[in-house]
Amino acid sequence: MSWQVGAVLALGALAPRLAFAASYYVNDSSTAGDQPFPGCAAMGAGVPFAPCGTCASPCASPQLAYDANPVGPGDTIYLNAGRYSPDAGSPGLAMVFPGKEGLSGSPLVVEGLLDPSGRCARDDAGVPLVLLDGRGTGTVGVLLDVSYVTLKGFGITGMAPSAMEPFGSGVRIAGPFGAPGTRPNGFAITGMEIYGLQGATASAVDVDSWLLFCDGCEVSWNRFHSCPTCSAAVWIQGVPDVSVVGNEIYGNTFSFTGTPAQIYLAGAPSPVVRHNLVYANGGDALGLLGCQSGSTCGTQVTSNALVINNTFWRNGLVSQDADTAEIAIKGGSTGAVFRNNIIGHGYRDSPAFYTDGTTFAASDYNGFHDQGDGGFARLGGTSVATFQAWQGMGFDPGGVQANPLFTSSPTGTDFHLGSTAGWFGPSGDVRGDAFTSPLLDLGDPATSTGLQRAPNRGRVNLGAYGGTAEASLTPVMLKSAGGDGQAGNPGEQLAQPLAVSVRFLDEDGGAGGGAPGVAVAFAVTAGDGQVSPAEVLTSATGVATAQLTLGTQASTTVRASLRHVLGAGEVTFTATANATTPDAGADAGADAGPDAGADAGPPGSFDVSCGCASAGRTAVLAMLLFAAALRRRPRQHP
Repeated sequence: MSWQVGAVLALGALAPRLAFAASYYVNDSSTAGDQPFPGCAAMGAGVPFAPCGTCASPCASPQLAYDANPVGPGDTIYLNAGRYSPDAGSPGLAMVFPGKEGLSGSPLVVEGLLDPSGRCARDDAGVPLVLLDGRGTGTVGVLLDVSYVTLKGFGITGMAPSAMEPFGSGVRIAGPFGAPGTRPNGFAITGMEIYGLQGATASAVDVDSWLLFCDGCEVSWNRFHSCPTCSAAVWIQGVPDVSVVGNEIYGNTFSFTGTPAQIYLAGAPSPVVRHNLVYANGGDALGLLGCQSGSTCGTQVTSNALVINNTFWRNGLVSQDADTAEIAIKGGSTGAVFRNNIIGHGYRDSPAFYTDGTTFAASDYNGFHDQGDGGFARLGGTSVATFQAWQGMGFDPGGVQANPLFTSSPTGTDFHLGSTAGWFGPSGDVRGDAFTSPLLDLGDPATSTGLQRAPNRGRVNLGAYGGTAEASLTPVMLKSAGGDGQAGNPGEQLAQPLAVSVRFLDEDGGAGGGAPGVAVAFAVTAGDGQVSPAEVLTSATGVATAQLTLGTQASTTVRASLRHVLGAGEVTFTATANATTPDAGADAGADAGPDAGADAGPPGSFDVSCGCASAGRTAVLAMLLFAAALRRRPRQHP
């Protein structure tokens, strides 16, 4: 269905809608490989006509689902596994009708399939499970001209320029020109994968909107790659307060001049750029620029940028621009702050920083690695040759110049910092190395460690993964701190707790200070005792304890280990149960006379079993009680 025909359907779908959130479903013509969604465990094949959008009768395209249904705030359009291709010259999805949008705090969501890391789910061949494929004739992946829309969990590829949309971008958001406005606002592009665009000036995310403010606008946790002719991966012009967070950007090159940059922020005040991995591209990794088009952002500049915990590595592969650097700051975009980044600079004459004389507020606690002959920085026409000269200008007094020792080679595709203690993959699995990066725990002490897991020294790691759940761990050693070799009675809790200490490894491999907040697992590996708790976090001094209750078996063995930390070793505790002996009765030792053995039964047991009647049993019991009383009388001594 063409976009124009869909517009007619959409106008008919603008009827009053229910107040609660609704779900609409999209599927291709096959149910193979489909996944369950909320309210839809098994989806039918898509139908190419309205009415559609139910679980049993999903729409055959995202455009039809948007056009044929009264979508609005809080609603979700779910896209199941499949490849969706628009008509030639049409967008994959045009969201352009006022009223068919979300509200602040209640966005309209278009959602595909996400992997455990929150990024677009892919098949074994690396292809997105949900894909808008322009096949070289679709003009743009998603055209967005309404507010409070969230796009997540699907791929876009194969878009090309057309007369209607000359760029061939992945997601295109066009707003007010000539004067500032307020819409489209509140956009979020997250968990997407956009690649293989065919326009010479395309961008994975392409935003030109002169806005007064942008409420929660973000471009986050996406993969943008393999676009040989793109002018930027993230092009944002005229949008204040935008967050560009957690994106993987690689394999894009340029033939475009005028400060081409992978993250291109022009006339965009107060942006946040955090946790991005930008490597092996043409042009700059990051451009902080003044307004490049007066009709789009007037006199706005990208002032007061906050650039924290990114990895910018070996960019500038292809460029025709004289100001190529890992980071370019121009057009009066003052006030930028750089913290905790890793910058691999110098490749093909590309320094770490370039400015046209524009100043920035601060640079500290960054890690640098010189990989070529581009020098360290070019500031307003002045060359800064070395890191030491950079520090001499007052920058990065807490910074470091060192090889970061990534888990793979500098030309590889994995930029976690190496650690013998391990680091976490996207699925939460722990992977380790035979070496440890020097850039662990070197971030600004004022920066929160965020989702970075213990053990760490209370400081965030440098680079894109610092402060995230995938951060590399600091090596530690697990040692016994008491409680081994105890004995006790069966069923009793040992008097002394089982204690271990988790210590950071010093440079010489010995044990250093205690590591707080590390999860220690205690498990019984032999015997039938019980240990509690099964897992406990170490204290502020690095100590963790558990209590062992003995069973009936002669010994119990307990192992203490760090489940999610590699190379720390383990500690084994062994405890023994005291042997039990029969109690010979209260007077057995005092009266060893001929009748002593007659009262050698269990203490306090007066139960006598016999086959006699109740009266007979009573008489026997009375006789036994009388005899026992006689034995307890004081003996008469001569």
